[in-house]
Amino acid sequence: MVKILFFSPFSILHPTFQTRSQKDLEILDKIYSNSILLGDDSPQGWGIQYAREFDMTNDSKLFPPRPKWEAQGYIADEYGHWLKGNWQEIGELGVESGEWAVDVLSRPQGVILSRDKTQFIRVEEVEDIALPLYEGRMIGQFDFSEKGWVSGKGRSAEWRDIDFQNKIIDPQFLMSYKDFLDKGSFKGLRTGFLAIGSSTNARSMISSVINSIPCGNSVPIFQTNIKILGQLGLVFMLNNLIYDFSLRARLGGININYFVVEETPLLKPEHINKYKEILKFVARLNLIGISFAREWLEVSSNNGENLKSKNLYQNWAITQYERLRLRIIIDASIAHIYNLEISDFSWILRNCDQPKQIMQDKAFYRTLDPKGFWRVDKEKDPELRHTVLSLVAFHELKKIGLEAFLNLNDGEGWMLPDTLRLADYGLGHGDRAQAPQPVTARFALEDWDNQPVPANAPISYRQRFYPWQLAKTPEQSWAECQLHAENLRLLLKQDQPPEPTPTKSEKLPSDPDYQPPTDLFGNPLQVDLFGNVIT
Repeated sequence: MVKILFFSPFSILHPTFQTRSQKDLEILDKIYSNSILLGDDSPQGWGIQYAREFDMTNDSKLFPPRPKWEAQGYIADEYGHWLKGNWQEIGELGVESGEWAVDVLSRPQGVILSRDKTQFIRVEEVEDIALPLYEGRMIGQFDFSEKGWVSGKGRSAEWRDIDFQNKIIDPQFLMSYKDFLDKGSFKGLRTGFLAIGSSTNARSMISSVINSIPCGNSVPIFQTNIKILGQLGLVFMLNNLIYDFSLRARLGGININYFVVEETPLLKPEHINKYKEILKFVARLNLIGISFAREWLEVSSNNGENLKSKNLYQNWAITQYERLRLRIIIDASIAHIYNLEISDFSWILRNCDQPKQIMQDKAFYRTLDPKGFWRVDKEKDPELRHTVLSLVAFHELKKIGLEAFLNLNDGEGWMLPDTLRLADYGLGHGDRAQAPQPVTARFALEDWDNQPVPANAPISYRQRFYPWQLAKTPEQSWAECQLHAENLRLLLKQDQPPEPTPTKSEKLPSDPDYQPPTDLFGNPLQVDLFGNVIT
């Protein structure tokens, strides 16, 4: 019998450790025996720092609602900032609206477009920068912008899903770039996660790599002492099924506090270093869009010419097929690195292969383990579910080994099967499990209808990519990446804050005609007896 103390060495009474069965304990024993705790601050640990950045109530003066900023002339740029300055109509440069969005390399260096591509601004003519503020509902697993704000506030606010083909940040609040530099915690790439989660949700840990952008208290942040590869490694470990299984053993309520996650297991750094090629799959899932141009240049430099041999946009996993495939590779790989057997992984994912019809029956699924993963994709046929396909992929991995599994299909890794007979893997129920069911064809994109076959077409290209992702040469796409990275460097001035604004008016508060200083939106600022703004 595994002792609870083994899993929670920093706790005394261990009130949060929720054990369920002997099999659970045996699997947890394997996981923890091959791991290091998230909160381990020894030289063998990940050196993870934790922070809750801005309180949505106490710090609310720092982030007025977005419409107030936009009324002051701040316009959303193509990289996810709101800029104030000499914005001009795109026609002033002799190009049509949208033209530079297609032919990026024809634009001058230092010219930034508005998000809707109808205006432009030169970097040297930017007067001020505002950043979006992250709220909890904005992020998803490997998704830095799952939902965008539409209208309203509080619990009555309306949000919309943001498609991967047009991955933008639509926040409810903005914050001054200067205030973020002055008052924020960690700068640079970091990992944000949802502070609210439950062991009875489809998934418990929801995390994503995010840019250097302020976060409200519902999105705590982690940063490792290893730059970009450390952040990719962290979300790789946090967003997988094995981590969720371990977290659910400790999670008794709905608050994912640091005292809960600090004793959860992560792979040891040497494991990540040994299988560093897996991190390219994480980058493809999470670093979507030109706002990550600088990070893509760094990731490509750490992967030799492997990534640069492909079109940059081909590296973005934005179709349902490709995102599902890469996540399955990640889940199967981690299960293997933790030395789990097929029987262990099958136990963790038990009842995930039930027929779609019966999974709509509340009376039935109330008989299942409330902390199980059967909720994941339960509205789909079993052969299309993330969980079931992860088990299928794990069978293949165990046959050929992890290195061969990752290098299948000329280094692209494992692919979804064309057809799947669930009974071949001891999965499924009834007659339907005995017959091959189509899989790959059901992910085909209509965008390819009437389109020619692209040159050097990748395997399953009609399911994995949109036509525009394969339209440019690798050389063109990476040159565009370089241009965007340089624009970001010039705009953010290597993260140097702008010149401070005056904090004192010319007259004293005791003068009869004294006018107190105001913030950007005309609200009076609090001052001391000598007129100094109190911050």
